[in-house]
Amino acid sequence: MASATRERLRARLGLETLEDRLALSGNVIVSLSSGTLRIVGDNLSNGVMITQAPGVYGYTITGISSDPTGTAGDTTTVNGLPAVTVYGVRENFDIRLRGGNDFLWLNGGTPGVGTRVVVPDILAVDAGDGNDRVQLSNTVVSSQTAINLGNGNDMFVARDSLFVNNVAITGGSGFDRIFNLGGNTVLKKLALNSFEG
Repeated sequence: MASATRERLRARLGLETLEDRLALSGNVIVSLSSGTLRIVGDNLSNGVMITQAPGVYGYTITGISSDPTGTAGDTTTVNGLPAVTVYGVRENFDIRLRGGNDFLWLNGGTPGVGTRVVVPDILAVDAGDGNDRVQLSNTVVSSQTAINLGNGNDMFVARDSLFVNNVAITGGSGFDRIFNLGGNTVLKKLALNSFEG
């Protein structure tokens, strides 16, 4: 009788395979309003790359890893898709990434090789709170540039870019850094505000 009770109490152990889990990377919403390109992130870590599209006033917004090294494997979606191309952007870039550790890259590639990104008017970026990176490569901003890095350990990086009007970069609490990788020109005033790092 005792051995029959022991037999019933024995559990059969096994392993069950679960589905793969990916890191949450979020989604950004891209829209065009009166000629202004609007990009709004969520409170997750977003990675966004903007490139010049073929044709006039066209831009491709691609979801990338929010980790600039590309090792995190968390690719952001754009309007639920991998990328979106928008035409008719004749005015400003209005970019609000919100919370999370975000990476925004205006990527014109290498001068003479890539297609330079030309912002038709004002470039306004609010990176939101988090450890953010805003990077401009081979980019022309035709009017004013206003970058608000928000709170966190943030980074602004520029290479081979032309700023036709005033540039204001605002930090927040945290250790913020600015990297000039060469080839940049600011034709008017450069203002660095509220850097605590």
